Amino acid sequence: MITTLAKTAFTRTGSALVVVASLFSAGTASAHQRWVNINNVGSSEIVGVYISNIDKENWGHRNLLGSYSIDVGYEMTVDPRRPEGYCRFDVLMEFADGSQTIAWDQNLCEATDIVVSESGYYTI
Repeated sequence: MITTLAKTAFTRTGSALVVVASLFSAGTASAHQRWVNINNVGSSEIVGVYISNIDKENWGHRNLLGSYSIDVGYEMTVDPRRPEGYCRFDVLMEFADGSQTIAWDQNLCEATDIVVSESGYYTI
């Protein structure tokens, strides 16, 4: 009888640990980083960065650089304002010369850098 109780208690404890472990891993899986480094390799400073999830139809009014800019040869880390559980975002970068580059459908849960110039971009 004691052996049966010990096995039952062990089984319940083991099951509880599996449940707790799965809850912890589910929480960390949804807690992706969404920041990205914008690396300016162009010939004009970047004066605006706008990020929206792929389901939004507009960029919003908030320039993520605020009053800062990204000079040629420099980088800055930015975060989407409201990631809302998304990983995929469109990223608009405006240059001081008036040109723009849009990096469509970027997975910010995986990419850590967008290297950008007035003529295009690539992600790392």
